[in-house]
Amino acid sequence: MNNRVLCMGQIVADVIARPIDRLPDPGLLRMLDHLELAPGGCTCNTACVLAKLGVPTRLAGMVGIDPLSNAILGALQDQGIGIDFVVRSEKHPISSVIVCIASNGERSFLYKEGSSEMFDSREVRAGVFADVGHVHVGGAMKMRNMRMAEMLRKAKENGCTTSLDTDWDPTGKWIELIEDALQYTDILFTNTEEGVHLTGCEKPEDIANCLLDSGVSLVIVKQGAHGCYIVGESIGEQVPALDAKVLDTTCAGDAFVGGFLYAQALGKDPVECAKFGNACGALSTTDYSHNAVQNSEQLVQMLARQAMI
Repeated sequence: MNNRVLCMGQIVADVIARPIDRLPDPGLLRMLDHLELAPGGCTCNTACVLAKLGVPTRLAGMVGIDPLSNAILGALQDQGIGIDFVVRSEKHPISSVIVCIASNGERSFLYKEGSSEMFDSREVRAGVFADVGHVHVGGAMKMRNMRMAEMLRKAKENGCTTSLDTDWDPTGKWIELIEDALQYTDILFTNTEEGVHLTGCEKPEDIANCLLDSGVSLVIVKQGAHGCYIVGESIGEQVPALDAKVLDTTCAGDAFVGGFLYAQALGKDPVECAKFGNACGALSTTDYSHNAVQNSEQLVQMLARQAMI
């Protein structure tokens, strides 16, 4: 079985700052405990987690030729992620965000659009699906020029399984942005907040079942500290979260996807995949960004300690 994963979509430069419970008054200074530049964006975060879990991972998206882009690409290479299919734009610098982390681990974002929003999958050179078993689209709601339906259709034609993770939609269009792509999507990831806007439903099980009717095979609604709800043709189950000492929730949802896809690459059933996703998401909250996730043994040990396997 080919377990190489292509992560396609959002690549962002994350500037992570903590603690920020409120901004200083004009003209004043406030000290931080932590400031870090890291690869970010939903797609990029999931790719980093997959690579650290030992899954061969390739990334496709768009960055600029600016210094931030160079720094982020260097960090991705250091993690062993294939970046040969990342497009470089001379017009658009890398998308970037300031991640403001509060003392309780919750976060807010100051986002600057850039190359990711301009990414068109037709610009990726030929061969992007070669030797790939699964194609994952992250940050889907922000990839307005990506041509997701066309790209996922080609992935299916090349024998790949597919997944899509929604993200927050700043335009307010929601389901309109992804509905054409869902017919080519095997696994759909969303969370409760995004799911409400996508479907008009409020309960995770109603959100999941509504999205299942769109033609995907499996829907996972991420619920943070409450775990996740997973539904498929013969599955409808709440999978509880794992306990963790939360420092930063920035990458928890993206790490969940990485843990899920890692377990899928091992051939585990969807509920077991959801358990690995919950473990990976919980582990990621114990340090900044996805730094806490280092290897797959951590997930197995965490699940065993909490009697989840």
